[in-house]
Amino acid sequence: GLGGFFYMLRMAGRIFAGRHLEDPRVIQRRAREVTVWTEQPMAVQADGEPLGTTPVSIRVVPHSLRVLVPPQAPGNLFGEETL
Repeated sequence: GLGGFFYMLRMAGRIFAGRHLEDPRVIQRRAREVTVWTEQPMAVQADGEPLGTTPVSIRVVPHSLRVLVPPQAPGNLFGEETL
């Protein structure tokens, strides 16, 4: 319903502002691999690309993503102070 739509709209604003972890419904965990199951198959996307449907397993591959950041970027650009 509309309640879910407006919640997601508010959450999108919080994500953009970096304040989504303040919501008590958001749980943050660190993991090397995560598998997501749903009662009914749901479409899955990553970075706008379709990956198929649930269940889906997502794995972190260390050192597999190169990120270019301008020298004048703030040290906390990614949420934690960096060198």
